Amino acid sequence: MAELSLSTSAETSPSPSVTDSPKAKGVTENSLLIFTKQSGRLKEEVAQKGAEISQRQEKIKFIHSILQAINKLADENGLDISNDAELQEKLKVAKEIGVDFDDTALKFSVVERDFLKESLLLTEEELANENKVEMQQMQKLIQTADHWLTMANLLLKNREKSVKSLIDKIR
Repeated sequence: MAELSLSTSAETSPSPSVTDSPKAKGVTENSLLIFTKQSGRLKEEVAQKGAEISQRQEKIKFIHSILQAINKLADENGLDISNDAELQEKLKVAKEIGVDFDDTALKFSVVERDFLKESLLLTEEELANENKVEMQQMQKLIQTADHWLTMANLLLKNREKSVKSLIDKIR
């Protein structure tokens, strides 16, 4: 018995027997074509959302590395990054990510340092929340794709039963 599944492979196009000319097909074949195309489209959306989540997760890790560096350099007077070229570069990238702070400063008072850390934490939280929403959307897409595949499997099972019944009648 033929079964369809939601695979994670890069190949998303249905088998050639399903994609033949729609005019030459019956209801079953056209239905299978629709079900597999919808499932494939949803799989692509899931993959895209997964890539976006991975990118945001990398940004979160990057922000954590900045916070660690700040905590190592910070003292009771604030923060001096004038001798840390790596942290300066990381902060430039953080500004591009959306962290709000004065990117021209090399010395931060205690209040400015705390503002910088808070801004980094807020950006991290925003990215994490976006990931949470995307994960929920991915789950809905996966459920919908599973629904399309279930319908295709049911169609194939019913078709197989019909063919077996017809063969039994012919005997």
